[in-house]
Amino acid sequence: GEGARGTDAPRLPPHAYRTADNAYRAMMRGIEARIADGGDGDGDGSSDQSILVSGESGAGKTVTAKIILKYFAGLSSRRVAPASASSGKMDGASVERQLLLSNPILESFGNARTVRNDNSSRFGKYVDVSFSSSGTIRGASVEVYLLEKVRLVSPGATERNYHIFYQLLAAATPGERKDLHLSDRVPSDFRLLATGTYGRRDGALDEQGHREMISAMTASGFSRDDMTSLNRLVCAVLFLGEINFEAASRGGSCRLNDEPASRAAAKLLGVKFEDLERFLTSRTVAAGTEYFTKELTVNEARKVTEALIKATYGAAFDYVVRTINDSVNAPPNAKTAAHIGVLDIFGFESLGRNNFEQVCINYANEALQQQFNAHVFRAEQEEYKREGIRWQDVEFPDNQDVLDLIDKKHTGILALLDEQCVFPHSSDEKLCRVFYTRCSDHTRFSATATQRVSLKFNIEHYAGRVEYDAISWLEKNKDELPPACLELLDTSSFALIPKIRG
Repeated sequence: GEGARGTDAPRLPPHAYRTADNAYRAMMRGIEARIADGGDGDGDGSSDQSILVSGESGAGKTVTAKIILKYFAGLSSRRVAPASASSGKMDGASVERQLLLSNPILESFGNARTVRNDNSSRFGKYVDVSFSSSGTIRGASVEVYLLEKVRLVSPGATERNYHIFYQLLAAATPGERKDLHLSDRVPSDFRLLATGTYGRRDGALDEQGHREMISAMTASGFSRDDMTSLNRLVCAVLFLGEINFEAASRGGSCRLNDEPASRAAAKLLGVKFEDLERFLTSRTVAAGTEYFTKELTVNEARKVTEALIKATYGAAFDYVVRTINDSVNAPPNAKTAAHIGVLDIFGFESLGRNNFEQVCINYANEALQQQFNAHVFRAEQEEYKREGIRWQDVEFPDNQDVLDLIDKKHTGILALLDEQCVFPHSSDEKLCRVFYTRCSDHTRFSATATQRVSLKFNIEHYAGRVEYDAISWLEKNKDELPPACLELLDTSSFALIPKIRG
């Protein structure tokens, strides 16, 4: 379109290329103005731009963010090319390529098929792109947050787990299958993947996706050992989901069944089977200055295993992001004139079951909606009034009361949750009683008698009413890896484990 070519196009609804072009040109005007005023072009923050990509789940946010980054890379490459041709160097263009190569890697480890979208990002992503005074990309940094770790242990019935599991099972060579204890297993053979949904409606092939990921990782600085080790860790997670516990005949304790799956999990994690059993089925409790061992029930051992699965995969995902950043970060001595930030945020969610993850996502969207209101409506109207322009005020919804319900100090839902996490004998039931007692007078909060029985409540968001259940909120908010699991990982001979633990 005209906007993509940078001409003065007529005003049209928001478009990815035009939005990106406007941000880039605004940044360049600021840089040029600083230079014209006698500056050297070094960044002082005044020319920085931000682009927020938001919308409901399945609206195409991730694709739009990729289009924007690709557009910046194209603009930068065109500015790099003439200088590179005259100097005989092409190093500058690799920065743009490295930035785009991060997409298939992050999508493999952080995207999944959901009810609405076959390639849904299950994490938030902020990409900060730094530019030189001539408008070329100097480097970038990727920040991620809110990875949906609960998907690892309980994906939806009509959804998939993370793409990487299916990609590896589709693309593993006979040698890899032997080394990773996969034999002839397929997704339906693993509990963590056995949702009844295995393919993708968009026609994308898992085997091809894996090849693209490996190619991108190779070009992004991942060593062959890194890639082999990440494959191994992915399989360790799958086999941890396969292990079984058996209740002891008395005393409420349990033991880890000695089966091929549990043996494979131990070997892939680089720990002894006996250590895996000990750390998953018992914990050390302090009593004054003394310590004693408490045996765990089958249900408690399963919870510890789930915590280990989520923590291990989450740490691996963070390691992948760190390695990507190592390849795209600007050199320490590089002069940066300005930045453009691109935020790809979860859309507002109202699912069949809404839990702690959804309240976090929707809280973020409430805050963004208020930011939008403040800048697009309130600030513009106040500017018009200051300049004496005739203006009829536009009414717009103010969602500050929703934010107060969620995040107000001492009385908000998140503050009450943090408070209950400190108490040693708190429970989901006690947490809900606190919500019902302390929040029932708030106009945005409600809970029927039926909902109270099942630990549920409603919040009236700007986008509509959402029913939440509070089961496991305490556990998810703490997001703690049991000390026994940390001790288990400390015994590992697997070289990747210390790296992912930072």
